[in-house]
Amino acid sequence: MKNLIAAARADDLKGFGLHLDKYHFALFEMAKATDSFYIALDEKFGKVKEAYRPWLKEEFKRFKTPTFRLLDQTPKGTDKTVLTIWIIHKEPGKEDDIQEEKWIAVKEGKAWKINLPGKGILKEAIRKDADGKEEKVSVLTSREPSPKMIMEMEKRLKADTQALEKLTRQVRAGEFRTRDEAEKALRQAEEKSKR
Repeated sequence: MKNLIAAARADDLKGFGLHLDKYHFALFEMAKATDSFYIALDEKFGKVKEAYRPWLKEEFKRFKTPTFRLLDQTPKGTDKTVLTIWIIHKEPGKEDDIQEEKWIAVKEGKAWKINLPGKGILKEAIRKDADGKEEKVSVLTSREPSPKMIMEMEKRLKADTQALEKLTRQVRAGEFRTRDEAEKALRQAEEKSKR
């Protein structure tokens, strides 16, 4: 957990990716490919007002300012541990904003990797901190996908990443006359991937 956060705070894309589980690594690679595609479009055709904004920079912001506190580690067998994390945002003159999340540490080979929670539902709750003080927190509840679903999503993410990398090479090689033409090719690739 500490290494993942440190890599994000240092804008170390490679280091960040190395600490993610296989599924999140595939998602991370697709995000990098998406960012590269849109950067190539901007370089080739100029920036547009309503353009895509690089996702990874936005995702890294979530790791930059808050304090992360590990509250609990619950082993689930020999290759999985549930980490209860408090993400604490501090603003001068305001009450701390605390979000509780469950991160899953999974053993892949000899290394432990992090499976970050997906979208879910936030509910207010009262929890005790390490000193026994009651705190108001927003608890994120998200469903952990099944191993089969993860394998299917990983496969699709890898195919999407390859398609994005190909389109990026085509943009840089001048194979599209306009930004719209390149974006249309991306939409067609996305539709093909869904089938």
